[in-house]
Amino acid sequence: MSGGRLSFAKAWVAEEANNQALEANPANGQALGVVAHIAYDYAYDWDLADSLFLQAREASAFDAWQLEPYGAYLTAVGRYEEA
Repeated sequence: MSGGRLSFAKAWVAEEANNQALEANPANGQALGVVAHIAYDYAYDWDLADSLFLQAREASAFDAWQLEPYGAYLTAVGRYEEA
């Protein structure tokens, strides 16, 4: 890992682990946030990322860990006021 970014292989392993966590608890805000981050930063599926980030915020609204990748996503899609 360089610069704090996961390799693609590790990102897919993380996504699978988080999907399993979501099967056990669909309202797991941290798992939703990780899958959203992977959708945004690795798969470039920004529509999915947007939906998952919103679900993550609803599930764990005060989780500061979720705010950084969500802010990066909002900036990347030009939603500066929300970021």
